[in-house]
Amino acid sequence: MSTIIKNEDDFQAYVMKKHELDFGHWQTLFPKVDMIRGRKISPEIDLLSIDFKSKTLTGYEFKFLNKRKDTNYRSVRESLAQAIEYFQYGIDKSYIVLGIPARADISEDNLGSSDLDLLTLVRALVWAYGFDSLGIKLWYEDRDLMQTCQEPRRNFPIEKLKSSEFDDYRLDRDCLFSESFHWDLGFLKKYGLPIPAFWSKTFPKHKSSAQET
Repeated sequence: MSTIIKNEDDFQAYVMKKHELDFGHWQTLFPKVDMIRGRKISPEIDLLSIDFKSKTLTGYEFKFLNKRKDTNYRSVRESLAQAIEYFQYGIDKSYIVLGIPARADISEDNLGSSDLDLLTLVRALVWAYGFDSLGIKLWYEDRDLMQTCQEPRRNFPIEKLKSSEFDDYRLDRDCLFSESFHWDLGFLKKYGLPIPAFWSKTFPKHKSSAQET
């Protein structure tokens, strides 16, 4: 593989360019969504996929792991928490996409430390908390191989929401489908990725050259 991946943005861009991640024909991709309804969100959605035909929202949380195993447990734990938080924005399905660097002493059975099978732990947490709307993908840099370890089994069940959370959930979801959110057009330009055909209603961080003239 000739592409050098130095950080998580490089990793995300490479995956978007070379691996389809089950993107369907009707899906439109928006990277780095950081504002919905004019409200700053935290965490931001690394990649939002909108399927306008099936009315499905999918979020992707990217994490490129370190070659040192002892630093990865916290990274994956944070990624899990962030991917779960995507559901509060009206997301139907969420994925953690983990990048395994070349020459790293890491495998599917040993992602975090010498003492813990982290992938098993993540799966256990997903099921313990009932987040069967969350999937896990691993990408191996040395083989340029994408492996799906777990697929979401259903869309996020809204009955898990508290009554006080439902209104914000519904409003955020409606705004995502109406493209009333803030995302990073500059990310697509930087990495030479295709720009969504329908984005005139959105609020990108960087204007297109057509808007600037």
